[in-house]
Amino acid sequence: MPKVLICDDEAFFRNAMGEILRKEGFDVVTAESGADAIARLAEEEVGVVILDVAIPEQEGLETLRRIKAENTAIQVIVITATSDEEAILNALRLGALDYLAKPIHAQELALSVKKALGTHELHAEQKRKLRQLRRLVDSARRLAEVSNDDLTYESVSENIPLLQTTVDLIAGILEAERISIMLLDEARQELRLAVGSGLDPESIPGVVVRVG
Repeated sequence: MPKVLICDDEAFFRNAMGEILRKEGFDVVTAESGADAIARLAEEEVGVVILDVAIPEQEGLETLRRIKAENTAIQVIVITATSDEEAILNALRLGALDYLAKPIHAQELALSVKKALGTHELHAEQKRKLRQLRRLVDSARRLAEVSNDDLTYESVSENIPLLQTTVDLIAGILEAERISIMLLDEARQELRLAVGSGLDPESIPGVVVRVG
């Protein structure tokens, strides 16, 4: 599980929040300044940052900006000892997921962190799928560079198991219920269904679509 980073210049609050979260089973690391927090993020696998926006010299909002600029998947919960609505709105505009007011209530803190970790995992999963999809796009581009003579229906008919594996992989990445690959029969000007995922296997050989 990704760690939770608590950034607060007051040791009392760092320790108190850390104790609450550790009792809830979270892996916690701490920082006492914005610079310290940025350094910890480079060293640790952090999913959530609890950030006091009132740390000295307006460093809190600048730290939030840097965190979101460097890794949008990291979720930030801002905390403040005042009811400064402008600071809270600025934090939300910069990408903070939630905000809590001091004094911190244990249950409220734990629930906010659980929500933030869930959002972090969702973002991380989306980024992973996008990386996979980019690899598929790159592969498709390379395939498109192959000459048309090599892409006739007859030339790939013996590679149906490979095509089926490919279409199953694409369906899994896109979470699509149905997906298929059609191959061009240039002589007949027809698209013939070669393989599919989520389709009746017995119906696949009979699916033919005229080009255009």
